Amino acid sequence: MDPIKRKNLAKYRWLILRKALLGRRTSDVPSKGSIRVHNSVALFHITETRNCDLESWMDYKHDGTPPLTVQIKRPLSILSMEDLIEGDNTGNVCIWASEQVMARYCVVNMKQFYNKSVIEIGGGSSCLAGLFIAKYGNASRVVLSDGNNRAIMNVDSIIRKNFCNKMDNLKIPEAVQIEWDNEEVLVQYAAQFDFLFCADCLFRDDIRRHLALAIFRLLTSEGEAIIFAPRRGNSMNDFLKLAKELFGISGVSIIQKYDEKVWQFHLSNLNVSSYNEDIHYPYLIKLTKSLKNPSLLTAASSA
Repeated sequence: MDPIKRKNLAKYRWLILRKALLGRRTSDVPSKGSIRVHNSVALFHITETRNCDLESWMDYKHDGTPPLTVQIKRPLSILSMEDLIEGDNTGNVCIWASEQVMARYCVVNMKQFYNKSVIEIGGGSSCLAGLFIAKYGNASRVVLSDGNNRAIMNVDSIIRKNFCNKMDNLKIPEAVQIEWDNEEVLVQYAAQFDFLFCADCLFRDDIRRHLALAIFRLLTSEGEAIIFAPRRGNSMNDFLKLAKELFGISGVSIIQKYDEKVWQFHLSNLNVSSYNEDIHYPYLIKLTKSLKNPSLLTAASSA
């Protein structure tokens, strides 16, 4: 990407964080910096309400038969300096494009999660995709996770709201703080999940290898990771190189056209000046784990 364009995009993303730090709403941030789907293609009907404690909640409704709805608590808009120092807080600001596209994918393909164990990592303060699976997918187990404690506290509130009438505790999802380089936590959850979901988490150079390893270790022997992310310069390609070391070339696939509605929106905006495929269009990456190849185990242990 051109250095000037990269600088401008970084400026827009910091504008979002600055507004959050100052306690301002982020809905008026230019869409080329925020890349939020609700500023572009409408994948969900979103309505906002406030409860008696003045908390802001949003209903995310996906049309279908029957229509599926989850309730998302908007996190407090004010970020402290301690919040910023703690680590990546982008998941506390808004629900990003890739997360909403991934949530739609989960809704459309809900049947494949029946009686499966599912985890979403890096899900921010909503874990929107994993929440839909937990509520409607009849999965055997769902874990909603992020590396940021503030985000997980919000997810815990969301779980209580959406599952307040659930009698079967085994079906209620878990909210867990999982940092991808935390060995103690990874050992606790290793090789337990048939499906792993992750949205727009490939951009951090300092943690990318830890992310690839965490995905590999969390999946069962035949598990599958489903990742949605834009290219973001070399970020995606750098991640794919790491993924091929772990999953093998045949275990890694990238799909550009996976949803007709999202694809048509993409095509209709190619000539729009504010639209940049490099940061606005999420690709679908599938990583399929297979322990039949012993060389993959060697690569994982030595990485």
